[in-house]
Amino acid sequence: MSPGPEPRSRASRALEWIFAALLLGASSAILIAAAVSRADTHYAWIRPAGDPARGDVTAAQVRERLHEVLDPELGIDVVDLGLVYEIAEPREGKVALVMTLTVPGCPFAKQLVEDVRRALFAHPGVKEVSLTVTLDPPWSWERVAPEVRKRMIEHGAGAEERS
Repeated sequence: MSPGPEPRSRASRALEWIFAALLLGASSAILIAAAVSRADTHYAWIRPAGDPARGDVTAAQVRERLHEVLDPELGIDVVDLGLVYEIAEPREGKVALVMTLTVPGCPFAKQLVEDVRRALFAHPGVKEVSLTVTLDPPWSWERVAPEVRKRMIEHGAGAEERS
């Protein structure tokens, strides 16, 4: 008996539904609500009409922009901190991504979400952004980039990781 396909993460499934909704239009918003848990929060933004998108954008460029978004408490960007779970390859300027927070009820959640929005729309090729913030799976120290984790431990952050 051959094993079945690899199970997909909840974040992966949410990203697929978000991307489908972006392609199908706003009438598909009900699909998003059915696809993500109540713990997930979905955000969708469109570039203002007075500032039309120009050019293309790639997932690598999205990731580069997200390196500019710093966790307000730790001063580490959301990519190296391991908060970004997935970035779909953008199509026609439509960006979809899934990220998490370091803890449920993070007091900086609103600021992080707004910083992500600003950073992505700073790229001229971004027309629309769809962001899902999920807590499943929960963030852990293992998600932090190894070189950043080492610096954090040297400076006293993440001490619980050593015990």
